[in-house]
Amino acid sequence: WEKIDGKMQMTGEHPAMLVRGMDAQGRCVQLHTTYLTFDGQKANVEHPKKTKTSIGSCSFCLRLTPMGEDGVLGLTEGIENGVKAEMIFGHPVWPCHSNTVLANFEIPEIYLATITKLIIYADNDGWRQRPGGGVWNPGITKARELADRMRKVRLPSGRYLKVLISYTGKKGDLVDHNF
Repeated sequence: WEKIDGKMQMTGEHPAMLVRGMDAQGRCVQLHTTYLTFDGQKANVEHPKKTKTSIGSCSFCLRLTPMGEDGVLGLTEGIENGVKAEMIFGHPVWPCHSNTVLANFEIPEIYLATITKLIIYADNDGWRQRPGGGVWNPGITKARELADRMRKVRLPSGRYLKVLISYTGKKGDLVDHNF
């Protein structure tokens, strides 16, 4: 469905990837839909990605794979980037939908006792003018905000969470480069 001339109209039928956005309490608070072609590419429509506003939470992630026994968890903004990071580095990586939602990430309650390391795969969005003045890189800035907050988390063991940020040297994310 797309809005055409102010009216919602069906523009075709496509397979879709549906992923649930889960908050830290394990509730589904968002549904992410990506319309695809039959060979798995994004559908050739104006808006192949459609998401509904999250319900009652500004902190959620798309838990594609459960966290492993080693307690290592990666986070990204987008799904494709999360899947690529998981394939390259071999540990679970959860997309958080956007840099703002990434910055608000909360460790799920069921993983507080087992998480040992958080790796944030930051999007390098390039430096630009910040609304209200100054210069910023939205992806890197939000990743740093999350890292600063997560480094203060004391785990049930009494230890602090180990937090790393991974940047691509060039503008973009892992999907944009051949690693």
